[in-house]
Order: sequence, then C-alpha cells, then structure tokens
Amino acid sequence: ESIPQLRDSGIYDYACDIARHHHERWDGRGYPDGLAGNAISPWAQVVSLADVYDALICRRVYKASFPREQVLKMIGGCIFNCLNERNDTIYPSWFVHMFANFGINTIGFILFGVL
Repeated sequence: ESIPQLRDSGIYDYACDIARHHHERWDGRGYPDGLAGNAISPWAQVVSLADVYDALICRRVYKASFPREQVLKMIGGCIFNCLNERNDTIYPSWFVHMFANFGINTIGFILFGVL
C-alpha cells in the first residue's frame, strides 16, 4: 500500500491476498486471520504449498535439506502435527496429489492460466 502505483496493477489484489494469507491453514489454525478451507484463496494455497516445499527442500543454516520424496511424504502426510480433531489437513488432498504428481507450475497453470 505504500507504493500507490501498484494499486492500479491487475495483480495488486492477488499480491496482497497472497502476502497476507499464505500462512493460513486448511484446518483454520493458521495466521493471521485463522481462515479455513475454501475461505483461503487458491492462489494463497499455491504459494503456501510452494513456501513449505521450499523450506523443506532447501538447506538452511539451521537445518539440512530433505530429499524430494521425503518432502512430499511430509507435506502429504502432514507430519508436522497439522491434523485437527476431524482429520482435516493443511491442504485438501487433491492439492497435495496435484503438487506431488505435476509440480507447482502445472498447478499454477491449471488454476490461473499462468506460470
């Protein structure tokens, strides 16, 4: 919002939504707004999944990288205690399946016709 020229851009609303909501969780236990399920926009879900994938697959100063197959199992199985009492997951199962089988670029293309 501090750059007024961006408000006229066609991607402004998407960018704001992604920046604000890519840490929301499908089960509603994310932040900052505690959105759940389909209240989280598809584009924020795509970036969220890419963010988690990147965090796991890349080496950091505080952790080693994980192999791709292990990362996909971790995301798909929600190994980080992301299940709530109804067994809802961070991401809908179709989303994890698409990511594991087709990659983030294909998901972006299917959902938005971009990437």
